[in-house]
Amino acid sequence: MVEQADGEQSEAEVTPLDAGPIYLYIKVKFYVDASGADGGLIFICVEKGSDTFNFFRSIVEQAPAWVDGISVQNTPESFHNLFRNYFDSPKLGSMAYDAGRLDEALQRKIVPISFFSFFETEESTEPVDELEGSDISVQPEESAESEPFAVETDDESETGVQAGVLAAIHSMIGAALEDFYMKRIEPLEVNCVFYTQLQYDEMLENLGLKPRVKTEEEKIREEEAKEVFKLYLKGRFTIDPVTGTPVAQLNVGDLVFCEIADRSEVAQSAAHSIGAYKRGLWLPIRGVIIEITQTREDHVRVRLKIGPGMFLDALAFGSLRVRCKPMSIDSQIQEATSQVVAANPMSLMIGLVLIAGVVVVIVMALQ
Repeated sequence: MVEQADGEQSEAEVTPLDAGPIYLYIKVKFYVDASGADGGLIFICVEKGSDTFNFFRSIVEQAPAWVDGISVQNTPESFHNLFRNYFDSPKLGSMAYDAGRLDEALQRKIVPISFFSFFETEESTEPVDELEGSDISVQPEESAESEPFAVETDDESETGVQAGVLAAIHSMIGAALEDFYMKRIEPLEVNCVFYTQLQYDEMLENLGLKPRVKTEEEKIREEEAKEVFKLYLKGRFTIDPVTGTPVAQLNVGDLVFCEIADRSEVAQSAAHSIGAYKRGLWLPIRGVIIEITQTREDHVRVRLKIGPGMFLDALAFGSLRVRCKPMSIDSQIQEATSQVVAANPMSLMIGLVLIAGVVVVIVMALQ
């Protein structure tokens, strides 16, 4: 909702960053010729608009009991863990060579662009709210007279277009497997899940495949640790009693104006290199706060980074107002003028009364 000038609210179209599906996960469980001799799993991740698969792996097993224990209803996160653990410690009777050959054969027949139209179909349905996404699967029916598969969903209202998408994926995977094995693939279970970018990123973080977003303080400390040369100087804040920010309200990562108080030759050389010392004058500079320590009473000790490998330590009262942003000449004049008027409203009134009194005296004298 957007509030207008007259106080009324009107609808505004807003496109969320996480509005639609970006990734399609496909989970497949299959058996060759219903004999149970060979079985396996296929796990595919397609990114919308990408010409390569994000993930495409197969498992081929001669131990049907192990395959039986896997459900295509499991989440993509559990499938990622399953495949990672499987290849770390393969099961007895596993056929890694055949799985590699199967991957190559399937990717010659199945390409990412084959799935792009499914994203448009999914976008036309209700948006995904939960991390599990819109989860629908295909299972074989017991009756031989019925269709070769049946669609199972948690919500019967979703069995329209989404059922057609799943049917197309089921047919695509089944045809590629039968071309590879030259046998009937039966039974064949297929499940697909659409993920938004937010859901995908959250899953990768849970799996440890995406680095955690570091805080500003952690980034600063990492950069500080990389610097071999370090110089620590004594300094003080640039005071701004009118528009400044109290030291107690400063946070790590804030930019603050400061001055170098150390007057040694080393400090002078360092100050000259960063523009804090020119033609015999010591000038204020901006530093980024990397550490804040509360000392006794109301004192706050702050460490600022003022240049590559150069740091400034300042001690001040928490109530002291310091400059955090530069001020132009016009703004300084405006601030000073407004301060005088605001601080002494009686002075202006007394002046007006005196002028009026003088005028009255002059008029009476002329009469």
